[in-house]
Amino acid sequence: MSVEYNLDEDILEFLRAEPVVAAISRMMTKISTKNMPTAAVGIDRDDVSYRLYYNPIFMGALSRPQRKSILMHEFLHVILGHIRRRNPDGREKVSQNWNIAIDLSINCHIPNLPVGVKIPGLTDKNLNPGEEDKGMQPCVPGLGRFKHMPTNMTAEWYYEQIKKDNKEGI
Repeated sequence: MSVEYNLDEDILEFLRAEPVVAAISRMMTKISTKNMPTAAVGIDRDDVSYRLYYNPIFMGALSRPQRKSILMHEFLHVILGHIRRRNPDGREKVSQNWNIAIDLSINCHIPNLPVGVKIPGLTDKNLNPGEEDKGMQPCVPGLGRFKHMPTNMTAEWYYEQIKKDNKEGI
């Protein structure tokens, strides 16, 4: 029997432990959807408000520390202006390289990210020996494809490094 996930309980925990972050969350419309695998933030173009989308099945399968990490990850995208800036090259559509860069800049600051937080289309069969390659890897500096990248850099720095790595075949 599965237990229905209640986002409000995690938001209440943020109010107690992370009041500044919780203040950001209070400005967001929360939308439960099974049309995405994990969670995401965006801007509603009609009323120009922030939206937090989350899959209740995915979130319900995680531990409380993992859910807090997922939510912190999404809130940091808002706090750091990632969803307003989009791509450094000015394109409207978010490129995979920019999405990876903004995640690299955030994920090195967040403990307890679940193993399932991965970027589609990236592989590293040596990352988790014995695990089936699902065509994905964690998006964290110092791990897998990003093992040569330092932590604590800006999204713009990671974006330029990714472009350079792609040219060099890394």
